Amino acid sequence: EAIRDFIEAQTEQQAKIAMRQMEGSMSIRLRPIKERLLNIIAHLEAGIDFAEDDVDVPANAAIAESVRPLAVDLRRLEETFDYGRMLNQGLRLAILGKPNVGKSSLFNRLVAADRAIVTEIPGTTRDVLTETINMDGVPLRFADTAGVRQTNDQVEKMGVSRTWQTLADADLALVVLDGAGSIDDDDRHVLEKAATIANLIVINKADLPQKIETEALNGAKKLCVSAKTGQGLSDLRDTLRAFLLEQKTDLADDLVLTNARQHDAVVRAAQACDTAVQALERQIPHEMVLLDLYEALSSLDELTGEVVTEDILDRIFSTFCIGK
Repeated sequence: EAIRDFIEAQTEQQAKIAMRQMEGSMSIRLRPIKERLLNIIAHLEAGIDFAEDDVDVPANAAIAESVRPLAVDLRRLEETFDYGRMLNQGLRLAILGKPNVGKSSLFNRLVAADRAIVTEIPGTTRDVLTETINMDGVPLRFADTAGVRQTNDQVEKMGVSRTWQTLADADLALVVLDGAGSIDDDDRHVLEKAATIANLIVINKADLPQKIETEALNGAKKLCVSAKTGQGLSDLRDTLRAFLLEQKTDLADDLVLTNARQHDAVVRAAQACDTAVQALERQIPHEMVLLDLYEALSSLDELTGEVVTEDILDRIFSTFCIGK
């Protein structure tokens, strides 16, 4: 996976993350967690299989206190996935609004190219147009969507349907409003739909006399720009940078999860640790608790490529005086 990501890297930051994973950053990060997990498993196995040797097994409360921090560490790693996925696949931004508010003009400004056809005719954009740019090492994938309005035109209806599909897949919605006009039902419909994800209201046409009633936006985060003159575009880019930084965690500069397989394995390991803690608190037999701990270990093995079952026996015999 890391080799593929390195080959397919489009930005320097993507290449750095892939190189770290090729150098074993995942295994290095997970090794202390696995070591602690293996020690807990060895203690429980020794207590079950060699009970006649009077192996000293800690109380359930003490074991639970040993397992609980493992889940915490795994949850911290899990939290890097949103930022890691953005680094790997790009931040998905949907530009949406009713027809003729300047979505395509804004799209062209942001991608620094005349990619979208711009006319004064409402409904010019009928399909989703995408373009990717690089911002501080993170790919930004902008999608210019069809204008949303009530219509009987079947082609335009299909375009609106694709707009909602694009919004559902987006990380951030840029809702474009016409600052030179009033907010109408079409605007309110778009604002309601966009409220389901992170969003930023972009009030366009700042170069014209303003008529929009901003108090109707109920304090929502907004920026005023002019796609025609470029006014406010630097503030918009700074806001996008700030959004990216909000996704970073304290581990992001060291290690991030970049794909769904990694994320799923970490989630399963954390859940298995949580289940083991709950089982210990309910005084469930250690044989059953071990099933959860082995599930956590197996999930971590998927990430590191290591199978450590034999290590458990080695730890039992090196740690406890068994058969002596």
